[in-house]
Amino acid sequence: MIFYTFFDVLCYHLNKYPLMTPQDCVKLLYQSEYGCGHFVDAGMAHKRLLAELNSILNNDCENTEKRQLTQCELFENIGKGRARLQLACREITADSVPLISRMFAASAIEDAAFKTEDRFTDGLNDILEAARKGLAAFSEKEARAYFAEYEKNGGGAVSHSNVYREAYHPAYRVMSPSAVRAYTLIKEIDARLKSGENLVVAIDGPAASGKSTVAKYLAGIFDCNIIHVDDFFLPFERKTPERLAEPGGNMDREKLSLVLRDAVKGEFSYSPFDCSTGEDGEEKRFPEKQLIIVEGSYSMHPHLAEYYDITAFCRIDGEEQKKRIKKRNPDLYDRFVNEWIPLENVYFERTDILKRADFIIA
Repeated sequence: MIFYTFFDVLCYHLNKYPLMTPQDCVKLLYQSEYGCGHFVDAGMAHKRLLAELNSILNNDCENTEKRQLTQCELFENIGKGRARLQLACREITADSVPLISRMFAASAIEDAAFKTEDRFTDGLNDILEAARKGLAAFSEKEARAYFAEYEKNGGGAVSHSNVYREAYHPAYRVMSPSAVRAYTLIKEIDARLKSGENLVVAIDGPAASGKSTVAKYLAGIFDCNIIHVDDFFLPFERKTPERLAEPGGNMDREKLSLVLRDAVKGEFSYSPFDCSTGEDGEEKRFPEKQLIIVEGSYSMHPHLAEYYDITAFCRIDGEEQKKRIKKRNPDLYDRFVNEWIPLENVYFERTDILKRADFIIA
């Protein structure tokens, strides 16, 4: 389910949890805007998660009120790509605690660094609007009174109200966008690492689709090496018309292939190509690790397929892609639109990448 505004998110939650108070609405708004970045003590977070999950698992399964969330979706959308991971869903077990704990800690780091337009004040107005329209169990006057008290107490994160806790027994962890997008991939990696496998994972996708962000998030969960395909641009002297006409021809797949050949054996190193100088830069050295992530456009090139155990493709809407590039690389926007994105699209189409990917990260 996709929500485009906080008002949409709010209406969904008010309909699902009609006894929400202004306090619960502000909690939802705060989580939607800032995620879980205000939680920093990973050790304490792990202990609390373990205790909470044990409490859920030890509840009488016949008590349907306390176990009502067992039939819900695992992730409950709270806006801006974030979600509440519902601990009471049946797929969550005691064995899930280590992974969820690491995901939560990595989400806090991602959320702390995740910068978007701050719409907290607009969200407060959305809560007032919902009250005016009769969509909430409280009045506009009650909402304003709570806002005044909230501001007086310094604002910030708040707990659920007693009314909400008694009615709905909330048990969840707020997860960042990468956790939500890549959850099935995360589970697969975790299971195969636990079985003792050594893995090489490729994450491909268009420019600005979140490949590097997802890879960084995975590195917050798993001990791994990350190889950036941007380190393997084709040297200028090899950029012939014939080469650039090939799908993925502007990536030095031959050099990356040699690096991967060494990487699967243990320690490895390479010197990234520096586009600003046209020469190789300082050598990067990597220790042997059970997991290697190769991220970047062209990482799933068929020439490299033999090295990969898992492949994933990040999707992005074309207009959203342009918006992100304009914000992130305004000086290079025209080159992205007129040169690099068309080359990527040819590569995606001619190598049938969507059908070859094991996971689609939407």
